[in-house]
Amino acid sequence: MSESRPHARRSNVVVSGATGFTLLELLVVLLITSLLAGLAAPRISDALERRRIDNGFRLLERQISLLRQRLIASGGALKLTQDILEKPLTDGRPPFSLPEGFGVTIDREILFGANGACSGGDIVFVAPGGLQRRLILDPPFCLPRQAQ
Repeated sequence: MSESRPHARRSNVVVSGATGFTLLELLVVLLITSLLAGLAAPRISDALERRRIDNGFRLLERQISLLRQRLIASGGALKLTQDILEKPLTDGRPPFSLPEGFGVTIDREILFGANGACSGGDIVFVAPGGLQRRLILDPPFCLPRQAQ
């Protein structure tokens, strides 16, 4: 009758040809990974910057759309010129709240009446780095649309 042992004893024999990675293999993988990350980082950075600029332009478009409503609510008229951009309206806030680094250029004055009607005109938004977008405000409601 043979006796079965529930737990066989393991020997302390070192197996030759053990699996694993050598230091050279690890360094090669690290080098390749670093090169790929170095190539991808500028593209990611550029994409993030474009997204920030696009978000800034969209914010400014919404503010122009809301400007008409703000004037109707406050009962005030406005002559929108380059000089008035920093001055508060009758509701105590400036016409636009520009994101950091953005600028606005208004070629000719745009008149907004207390009833919300406007004379129309162009507003150029300048993003950091000089990228510009021209918005056209068509009378009488001055809903902004981008110039082609």
